[in-house]
Amino acid sequence: MFRNQCLCCASTDLREVIHLGMHPLADSFIPVERAAEPDRVYLLACDFCAQCGQIQNRTVTAPEERYGAVDYSYTSSHSRTARDHWTEYARRVGAQMGLQTGDGVLEIGSNDGF
Repeated sequence: MFRNQCLCCASTDLREVIHLGMHPLADSFIPVERAAEPDRVYLLACDFCAQCGQIQNRTVTAPEERYGAVDYSYTSSHSRTARDHWTEYARRVGAQMGLQTGDGVLEIGSNDGF
């Protein structure tokens, strides 16, 4: 399924930014008994919303396919390097944006909430 509305503002004025062709889901660990089965592939393309500036993936995948069909093991909290990176990134962006203690921030897509 392909997204035809912006996730942020619901505009339908989406414009392609990059088209990388068809790819399987990343970080999927296939059990040996399913090794001969072909990987499902999905279009990897990003669109820009001309209304609000949000960039988003065009392809929408079902959570059951992403997390239930195979053993998906990567989460940010399991990697010290990832935790250090995102902690420093949050500090740097917060400083650039002038955030104060108690300000709210909404982050979407962080995988496991780290």
